Parts: sequence; structure tokens; C-alpha cells
Amino acid sequence: MKTVIIGGGASGMTAAIFSAKKGDETVILEHNDRPGKKILSTGNGRCNLSNKSLKTDIDSHFADLGCSDRVFYKNVIDRFGIDDTMNFFEELGLMMKDRGNLVYPLSDQASSVLDVLRFAADERGVKIITSCNVSAIQRAGNHGFDIETDKGRFSCDKLIIATGSKAAPSTGSDGSGYVLATALGHTINDVRPGLVQLRSGEAWLKSVAGVRSSVKLTLSDAGKSIYSESGELQFTDYGLSGIVAMDISNRLTLCHDNASVHIDLMPDMDSDLLKDALDRRRSVFPDRKASDMISGMLNKKLGLMLLKRSGIKQDTLSKDIPQNALYRMADIIKDLSVRIDGTNGFREAQICLGGIPCGELTDDLESRIVPHLYFCGEILDLHGDCGGYNLQLAWSTGAIAGKA
Repeated sequence: MKTVIIGGGASGMTAAIFSAKKGDETVILEHNDRPGKKILSTGNGRCNLSNKSLKTDIDSHFADLGCSDRVFYKNVIDRFGIDDTMNFFEELGLMMKDRGNLVYPLSDQASSVLDVLRFAADERGVKIITSCNVSAIQRAGNHGFDIETDKGRFSCDKLIIATGSKAAPSTGSDGSGYVLATALGHTINDVRPGLVQLRSGEAWLKSVAGVRSSVKLTLSDAGKSIYSESGELQFTDYGLSGIVAMDISNRLTLCHDNASVHIDLMPDMDSDLLKDALDRRRSVFPDRKASDMISGMLNKKLGLMLLKRSGIKQDTLSKDIPQNALYRMADIIKDLSVRIDGTNGFREAQICLGGIPCGELTDDLESRIVPHLYFCGEILDLHGDCGGYNLQLAWSTGAIAGKA
């Protein structure tokens, strides 16, 4: 039995290892000059392999993401979950450590993950052909495929497409798998950038560009709350960045045309306590300027922006600030609204939303349209938040397809 895998990323290499392990002659066709290039950039170069919260709390990370089939998602994780992933990498020789629920290689180097995958593929006889671009796939009778490439024709009994998406094209993700899949009769759910920065035309953002703050961020659509998350937010001149903003970007598909986010700049203090604190500061420092009175509470750039939005001049003495203006600032601190106009593009995205609908696949990730054709990795319409969830999907779907 011969298996060809188009794409040598995280899912493709995992599929190859499991395919070769059960005795199939296995070949990877990779269009980059080396396999696993995108792995090296994950987790800021440290490779967040997975997230242990998947053992107990799958729904909160996947139930509201708008994937094509949530039940399918849970079945994938059930069939090859985090314990399977840990065992897999331990068998390959990778030592790991935890940071809370996050799992990293002990070396803190993504290259260690890629190395053990390459070693395992080589030891199991997987042939990796790099700088190989696939132009067409044809059925070879009722069983098998002929694959046209710029390095000649390849034939196989079973074919796995693991080409990734269009996210982060600098790592080789060019969307070519979508073309191959549609030519074979599959449909593609609308593909959009995911885990990407949010864009907004709010003019005041330029005044706080570069500021980082621990916040609670809530996505709203026409006044209805959709999703909330707490964490570090970075303000930019074009909008919002940071993990909380990127996780919010995955939910924009749940909104219509009136998306906004509401930022709680002091999530650990309720509104009444915040107003009391501002009252006390005004009383204790009556002769300080307003800009000095709030120093020590908030980042200076944020403070000056909030004073302006509250109608308080920077040089107003604290004792002269009207209470209603002070309380208006407290309200803005607890609910700073930002209109969302869209996101950055595929170049900045970590993943893509959309892809092959799960309904077109069996539980083994085999095509219901073309027998002996399988899909794994980011080409599927499956995605998760930041924090190791998407790499877990790569290992899980790669293992399932490779075994099948």
C-alpha cells in the first residue's frame, strides 16, 4: 500500500509517521524547501503543543466558534486527545513541560518539535520530496491517484491532503489545497483570516498605540453580548492586538454588520468601588492636576485619552473636577467601546476560518465524495482559540488520517 501526503506541516508529518508505522510506503510532497516551516513560528518560536484544559473543558473553547460541525470537533479530540499527543511526542523523544494548562517542549524551542518529527519520519522510511509543487490530481481507476507535479508524476493507493490554509503565507501557506480539493468535487466553506488583529477607524486609538493593558474584552453585535475574555490587550494605531483580540476575531463570523468590543480597563474593580477610589484620590490630592491625580492608576497614555473623552482638561485641579465628569470617566474605564471595522489579512493571521466542511468527511477524515482521499490539518473547517488548540487539531487530525 502506498500513501502520498501533500503537505509536510504539523498534520502532514504526523500523518506520515502513523501511515509509515503501520507499514505503508509513505511519501510527503512539500512545496517549501523544507518541511515544518510553520511549526517554527508557533508559540513565538517556542511551540505551544497543546492545552490540558481540553481534558475537561472542550465546549468553552469550541462551542461558539462557528465551525462547520462542533460534534465532529469533539469526536476528533476524543479519538486522539492531549494524552495521546503527550504519549506520541514522548515516544519520539521530546521532553515537555507545562505552563499552567499550556504544554511546551522542555527546550522552549519549536525546532525541537520539528526535529523529533523529522527524525521519526526518517526512521520509519518516509520519503520527503521538497520544493515540489502539485498541479493536478487524477483518479487512477476505482482505486488510487496520479499526482502531477513539477518534479514528475507520483502514484498512490491513498492520498492525504494536508496543505494548510492561506494564513501566514510567508511560511508557505498559499491556499493551493483548496484548489485541489474543489477540483476533486469538494466544497470550501468561506475562508477568512482567524486569530488575527482587529481593525477599527476610531481616531483616538492613535493616541494610545503601543499600550498594553490587562482587560476584560467583550464582543457585541448590535448591542447583544456575544463573547467575553480576559487577558492582555495591545492598542495599535489601526485597532487592537493581543491574544484576547485574536480570540475575539474568531467570533466575528457570529456577528452581522454592527460588531463592537467593550473594554473593561479595570476588570478587578466594580464600578462603584472605582467611583469611590476616584472620589478619594480627588479628596487626598486636591491640588494636583487631573493628569497627575490619575497617575498610578492607569497607563499615562490611557489616562490622558480617558480624561479627554470624559471632557476633563489635563490641567484642571482635582478639586475642580465636577463629580459627574469624574464618574463619566469611571464609566468609560469600565466600558470603553470600540467599533470593529474588520481584521488584518491573511498575512498576519495565525490560522484560517472555513475550509473543507466536516459533513463531507467520515470519522476517519476520508472523503465521502472520493474514496481513499483524506484531509487533515488546517484545510479543514475546524479551528480553536490561541493556546495550543490549533496545534492539537493538527496532531489529532494527522494521526487519525495517517492511521486510516
